[in-house]
Amino acid sequence: MPQAPRKKTTLVGLLVANIEQNTHEMDKILLTTDFNERAMTINSYAIDLFGTKVNYVLLTGFICDYAQAAKTEGQTFASSEEYRQYRHDRAMTKLNDEKEKLALAFPGIEIKCKAIEGVAIRAIESATRLYSPDLVVVGSSRLANAPTRNHASVATRLIGTLPANLLIVPYQHDCPTVKKIVYAYSKLEMNNEILKPFQFLVKKAKREVTMYHVIETEKDVFSNSTVEDFADFMEIKNVKIENVKSRNIVDNVLNYCENNKPDLLVVISREKTYMQDFWIGSKVDELSCQLRQPMLALYDIP
Repeated sequence: MPQAPRKKTTLVGLLVANIEQNTHEMDKILLTTDFNERAMTINSYAIDLFGTKVNYVLLTGFICDYAQAAKTEGQTFASSEEYRQYRHDRAMTKLNDEKEKLALAFPGIEIKCKAIEGVAIRAIESATRLYSPDLVVVGSSRLANAPTRNHASVATRLIGTLPANLLIVPYQHDCPTVKKIVYAYSKLEMNNEILKPFQFLVKKAKREVTMYHVIETEKDVFSNSTVEDFADFMEIKNVKIENVKSRNIVDNVLNYCENNKPDLLVVISREKTYMQDFWIGSKVDELSCQLRQPMLALYDIP
């Protein structure tokens, strides 16, 4: 396939032709940690995937319960502010230790450390507002039976509520090199801002991409030329097209990933309604609770 998008008279072709420049360089990635070994593995996986030329921010949250400070810390503090500063400084020390380990593993990498008061999900929300990252990296405990958002993992709770792209990596995953990607879609977005991390990955290395479309009826199938236009737009060199008829999209995608063992699943998440925000209400939510592979959830800007 040619490097540049082809100009065609189809609607998709016109959309491609109207994009003057295919800008998909990654600028900033937010890494999250709670200082355990799995967090280190997941962050190393993300850096290996996106490279050392990106600006990284390494984030952790910290809790300040001043009423329990003397009991938990074994010392007294003159004020809640003094205690907050103590907790912040201790978190920053741990962050800098982890930063040094990552710098040894990835020479030349630029990492900024940030400690924000609050539980993990609130710290991630605050850091996303502060830095506007191209991607947020989080681990997931795959709580498959979580009935509501409050029972789910932090990763699942962030989907569709955090205005950012998410790389969700199951804690049980061994993080191998990404060679095979599955893009499960219901419609073909032609938006650089939405697709930037996906575009970066397929441009950075010659990865095999399967365009996987679960349909309910034959009329839902996109023509091969439409899918090829999208592949040209994305600069995908090795593309496979699969259309599967099924009424249960989540189970179908999960079964496909279980049987074909892709290294990464790419999906698009959309802003949730109030009820979806409370219940495990979106298909991407369900996937994040059960998927064994890492998932790149691209945020569809409302």
